[in-house]
Amino acid sequence: VTAKMKNWVDKVFKKIKHEKRAKIKKALGMYPTLPRADDYLDAEGAAPYIAQFQADIRKAKEKADFVIFYPHTGGQYNPKPGKFSEYIIQKGLEAGADAIMAAHSHMVQKVETIDGVPMVWSLGNFSMSPRNVYFVDEMLPEYGLAIHLDFENGKLNKTSLSILKGVETKGELLVSWPVNELHKTLDRRQQKKLERDVKKVLTWL
Repeated sequence: VTAKMKNWVDKVFKKIKHEKRAKIKKALGMYPTLPRADDYLDAEGAAPYIAQFQADIRKAKEKADFVIFYPHTGGQYNPKPGKFSEYIIQKGLEAGADAIMAAHSHMVQKVETIDGVPMVWSLGNFSMSPRNVYFVDEMLPEYGLAIHLDFENGKLNKTSLSILKGVETKGELLVSWPVNELHKTLDRRQQKKLERDVKKVLTWL
C-alpha cells in the first residue's frame, strides 16, 4: 500500500473524522500506523533533557537502595530498538540506574542484562484495546511483560518475567491476564492461537 493510495482515501473521505478514516484504511489493508524504529538521533538537541534525567537518577541514588529508570522511548511497532533508544539507555546506564524498564513501541522487545543491570527495551502494552484503530495486529500489541525483581538482604537476587495478554470482552473492562492463567480458561482452538502468539513474542525477547 503506497502513501499515494492512503492520500486518496483522505481526499475521498475528507469530511469524515480522522479516526473513522483510519478505520476505513485499516479495512482496506492500509494500516494508519506503520512499524518504524526511532533511528533519528539528535544528540545535541536531546542534551538538556539527558542531563536532567541523569541528574535525577544520581539524586535518587543518594536516597534509594535501588533506582529503576523508566524512559518512555522507542519507535512504534518495531521489534528491535532504534538508535535513539540505544543512546538514551546508554545514558541511563552511565548515570548509575540499577534497572531499566523502557516502553513506547507498543510491542515487546528484547530483555537482557547490561553490565549487571536488568534491561527491558520495551515492556509492550499492559492495557490496549484490540478495537484501537491504530492496532497493528501482526506485532501483537495486546501482549506485554510484567518484570519481577526479587531481593535478598537488600540486594537484587533474581530477575524473572511474566508474559501478559490484554483481553477485552464486549461490555466488560479490558483485563490483563498472565498467559499461563489465561490458557486454562480457553478452549483448545483458542489455546493453540495463544500458544502461537506466545512463541512469536518469545522470539523478540
